[in-house]
Amino acid sequence: MARESQVGWIDDLGGVFWTNYRDASDLANAPFTDIWFSGIAVTYSHTYSLGGLIPVCASLAVQTAGVADDRGPWAVFLNGALLGETPTNTSVNADQEIFLYTFPVPAAILTESNTALLNINIPDLTDGYSINFSELTIEAVVPEPSTGLSLAAGLAAIAMRRRSARVARDRRPGAPQHR
Repeated sequence: MARESQVGWIDDLGGVFWTNYRDASDLANAPFTDIWFSGIAVTYSHTYSLGGLIPVCASLAVQTAGVADDRGPWAVFLNGALLGETPTNTSVNADQEIFLYTFPVPAAILTESNTALLNINIPDLTDGYSINFSELTIEAVVPEPSTGLSLAAGLAAIAMRRRSARVARDRRPGAPQHR
């Protein structure tokens, strides 16, 4: 997990606790962003279509303000798999620090609709925080042509074998004639 420190949310950006900064675009596309949460974990989805490409690696980046002050660390999950934790932050400005957390994501757990869970305040704490954005980045490759050719050759071999077995069966004495 990589962590990148940012400017102060209140002192440098004029943020205010317990405020809803969401606009129409946020509400339509990412309703979990730009609002100050307390006492709840946040679950949201990342969806995409790879159009036949094969995912080889991925990362989940989440930018937060005020999270993991002296009560963390908090677990971060994708599709039920633990990606890592936001570390405990005991600095005097923990309640307003902005951090970008980046977690590696195993390609094997990716689906075209991924569910992220920021397990903040679990089991029963009330750390206030805000999420600026979350981004799932996926590196994918085009399947090798040899993979497709191997699949086609295998299917052709199965079809030929079935045909050979049917022809051999039909040539037995007393076998019904198919025309």
